[in-house]
Amino acid sequence: MLADTDLQNDKRGLSSPEDSSGVGTPPGAGSSEPKLKLAEYRRDFIAAVVLALAYFVVGKLGLALALSSRPSLTSVWPPSGIAIAALLLLGYRVWPGILVGALAVELTTSCTMGTAFGVAAGNVLESLAGAWLANRFAGGRYFYE
Repeated sequence: MLADTDLQNDKRGLSSPEDSSGVGTPPGAGSSEPKLKLAEYRRDFIAAVVLALAYFVVGKLGLALALSSRPSLTSVWPPSGIAIAALLLLGYRVWPGILVGALAVELTTSCTMGTAFGVAAGNVLESLAGAWLANRFAGGRYFYE
């Protein structure tokens, strides 16, 4: 019974109080919290930058698959899969990386700035919706268990 509770807490990103300090220190107590938050922000920033670069590279490869006379239209868009996987594995906090990567891809095509922002926003919303649906109905990254 205890193992089931621990598994459910792990899925929600929770842990029991004795996991981190051994004595049940409440969250936020201790002198290392500011350093921990800075490390978390740095990790999230690096993850978002790597995601933006991956999205851009795969997006340009996806545009190379365009079969129409317009180079910005393609029937296959692999960056969507990368974006959803990143949101499932890293959390919703890396969405700015998707926005920057999608915006960079769109700005290298022949569209206007307004169109590029619209398409990039659509790509972010599509990825967030897909990740939310996967988390809500398929168990998120634990779908295979």
